[in-house]
Amino acid sequence: MILTETPKRQLVSKLVTWGHWFTLCNIIVAICIAGIYLFSSALPETLLGLFYLLANWFSHIGFLTFFGFVILVLPLCYLYPNSRFLRAWASVVAAFGLAFLAFDALLYTRQGMHFSPYSAEFIRQQTDTVLAGLKGHQILFLIVSFFVWLLFQLLIANSLWHRIERLQKFRFGLPISGAFVALFMFSHIVHVWADANLYQPVMKQDNMFPLSYPATAKTLMSKYGLLDIEQYRAKKRLQFDNQFERVTYPKSSLFCAADNDENTVLLLIEATNENPHIALPPGSQTRILPYHFDLSSSSVSSVKTALYGLPETFHNNIANVSPILLQVLSGSNKTVYGYTENETLKQFFADNNVTPLDSPENMLKNDIQPGLSILHVNVEQAEKWLDQKAESQPYFASVVSADNKVFAATNLPIHKNNPLSSHQDIAPTLLNYLGCHIADELHSTGQNLLLSGRNWIVSNQQNKIIILHNNLRTEIDPSGNYQLYSLDGELQNNTELNIPLLGQAIKLLSSFSEK
Repeated sequence: MILTETPKRQLVSKLVTWGHWFTLCNIIVAICIAGIYLFSSALPETLLGLFYLLANWFSHIGFLTFFGFVILVLPLCYLYPNSRFLRAWASVVAAFGLAFLAFDALLYTRQGMHFSPYSAEFIRQQTDTVLAGLKGHQILFLIVSFFVWLLFQLLIANSLWHRIERLQKFRFGLPISGAFVALFMFSHIVHVWADANLYQPVMKQDNMFPLSYPATAKTLMSKYGLLDIEQYRAKKRLQFDNQFERVTYPKSSLFCAADNDENTVLLLIEATNENPHIALPPGSQTRILPYHFDLSSSSVSSVKTALYGLPETFHNNIANVSPILLQVLSGSNKTVYGYTENETLKQFFADNNVTPLDSPENMLKNDIQPGLSILHVNVEQAEKWLDQKAESQPYFASVVSADNKVFAATNLPIHKNNPLSSHQDIAPTLLNYLGCHIADELHSTGQNLLLSGRNWIVSNQQNKIIILHNNLRTEIDPSGNYQLYSLDGELQNNTELNIPLLGQAIKLLSSFSEK
């Protein structure tokens, strides 16, 4: 008795084979698109880290693509074996899926986050903003580009279908699937080991790819005595503390000139109490910044944060580099004056070629050259200067007070859509006012307050990341534990952590770190 396959079974077999080949082609395309994630992150410094990166890249993206085929295409090969419909359906699925992957890759490159339920609202707001700025022909170009991409998928689908009988003779399925499974197993085994040993060249890649949940086994290993969980936590805390041991400042060479011919004054006011009242001249054009924060731990750190535009965690690593603000002024033949009674700051000024002033009263004279004057003074001295010069000279004044909301005022044209500000914003704001228009993120974690900017602040204090956003202060310790407070210091127990914002904040901070 000779058994032959029915025409329907033959068609299903051809469709399944075609589906596997179509998926393989799209796995290759997806892996190429996912290369964007690699270019937006620093490459591992070790050979094992590099092998893990390559294995995770190929296996994870291949798994996601194949999983999409199994869920969305393969069942229809059996339920509705119509070749034309399946070719069209699979092409649409692939076009949308790979376009979404490209969108997520660009989102990760720019914002340090992946698309998720947590980031959906942020992405919606950003999309609305971008679309509002697009012109008709730009929107048309995007639509046409997608249809070209869909036609490319249809071309692949039809080309494979017309060659399916020839392709059925090849027996590449087992070696290819075996290679992907081997890479998948290798990447997860390496991650289990790396997680237990806090091997940073691997651990730093945890958030690189979308829907990535690498295997860990800390609880199981601890249960059977293979891992001392307390020692693990202590080691993790130590590694976090040293996260910024090598810093790139600035991120690239900067070229600009300070062409403002005024002498701008930076008043940094030492106060005996946390939030003193600073008397401003009647009728002054000064604008008070209602939510200005000094997140430093000392007066010296406050002054350096204002000049560098970076939180104090970075200061020791860039001690031999002059602040970009001072470099630009020096390169533009502008004079930088400085006054302080603090011996540490006197040495800092001397090391950075700041012309010393014997007293702040010297700033009341009319022979001061164009440039910048940095006055680290007490409340009485600040009020005296403000009373005589606030109407005629541009300035930015702020109290220096450890880890606090502080008084800040300026007569510079600050944009009204900046609800939060910090000492990290002072350097980029002054640079732009003085005529040097360079991207803030190249030299600072702050932002230029003369323009409308982001509505959050990130800083790093000792072993904590601090984020201010939406009337909340979030503090995250090295173990990942966090506390949320109101900006007035009241504990908020029923508020969830903003994960997408945390990703953005960490990306901004770590962008200056080589580690």
